[in-house]
Amino acid sequence: MKKQLLLKALFLFVLGVTFTACSSDDDGGDRFAGVPKGEIVPVGERHEVLTGYPEGEGRGVQEGSQVWWGVEKSIVDYHCGGESEEIDNTQENVYYAFKNDGVIYYKVGVDGTEFSHLQWEWKDANKNAIMVSGEEFELRELNENNVVYASYQEQEGCYAITWEQFSK
Repeated sequence: MKKQLLLKALFLFVLGVTFTACSSDDDGGDRFAGVPKGEIVPVGERHEVLTGYPEGEGRGVQEGSQVWWGVEKSIVDYHCGGESEEIDNTQENVYYAFKNDGVIYYKVGVDGTEFSHLQWEWKDANKNAIMVSGEEFELRELNENNVVYASYQEQEGCYAITWEQFSK
C-alpha cells in the first residue's frame, strides 16, 4: 500500500508540471477514450493557430498576435492496482501561451504578468503532438477556438492519462 501511495505521489508530482483538453469520444482502440476530441486544422496551419505566429518567426515579431489560451480543464486520470482516481487540477482565470522561443508562458488574469513555465516543441514535422518538458502530448483538437491534448504515462503497472483543454 505504501508503494502505491509513493508511486501515486510521484505520478502527481511529475504530472503537476503538465496540463490538458474537449469533445466526447468512444473509439474502440483509443487509449484516450473519454478525452474530448474535435477538429484539428491542417498541418501547415497548426503552428500559427497554436502560437499566433508563423513558424520560424522570433518572439516579439508581429506584436499583438500572440495567442493566450484560457484553461478550461486540466485532468489527471490515475489508475493503479485496480483503483482509479480522477483529479481535477483546473484553475480559473489562468492563461497559457506557446511562444516561438520554445517556452510556455502563463499568467493569472487576462492582464496578468506573464511568467515562463515549461519548455515545448513539436514532436515531429507531422505536428500531431507536442513535447512538454520531454513528455509527449497528442493533439485531440486544435483550431481557432480550442486546444485539447493528452498524454499517457506508465510506470510499474500504474498509468495516468493527463489531458488539458484550452479555449480563447
